[in-house]
Amino acid sequence: MASLIKALELKKIIFQVSYLNAEQSEILYKCDSIDQEISDYIKQNYPEQYKEFVKPNETTTESTIEEEDNDSQLKCQNKDIKKLYRKIVELTHPDKTEDQEDIFREATRAYKEENLAMLLEIASELRIKIDELSDQSMKLVQENIQDLETKVEELKQSTAWAWHNCKSPEEKDMLARMILSYKGIDIV
Repeated sequence: MASLIKALELKKIIFQVSYLNAEQSEILYKCDSIDQEISDYIKQNYPEQYKEFVKPNETTTESTIEEEDNDSQLKCQNKDIKKLYRKIVELTHPDKTEDQEDIFREATRAYKEENLAMLLEIASELRIKIDELSDQSMKLVQENIQDLETKVEELKQSTAWAWHNCKSPEEKDMLARMILSYKGIDIV
């Protein structure tokens, strides 16, 4: 009875992760071209302010150093993550299969980030039997889910998402004015 309950809890968690990932992907897809749409709107409706709007922001000139993608960094301590990752690699490694490279890369990224929730979703999609997880792993999965929920909520707070959800031209105009005002651009 207890193992059935644990299996059902795990199934619910996998569905929750799948739902949140789908929601995040949907928001990102919808917002992908919104920045250009906002820029075009401001150019058309506020041509005088547009020149100031498209000026590069001088305060964001920090250089970014990309992390080196090194296999020696793959040193996860969680046994459930290691075991699940190995099962996924057996099915998706580019040396063994040609059409699973994207899944392999996604699993490797999840492994590096100790994102057990993502590995569970991948394993479920590949129909890999998932053993019972330790209490420590279940806690980690809940943390992964909370992180994903936070990312989704942050996307929903973005200007692009607000623009996408405007229901009228008046709302878009008000938002455009707010954007210009936020950038310190006066509207005459």
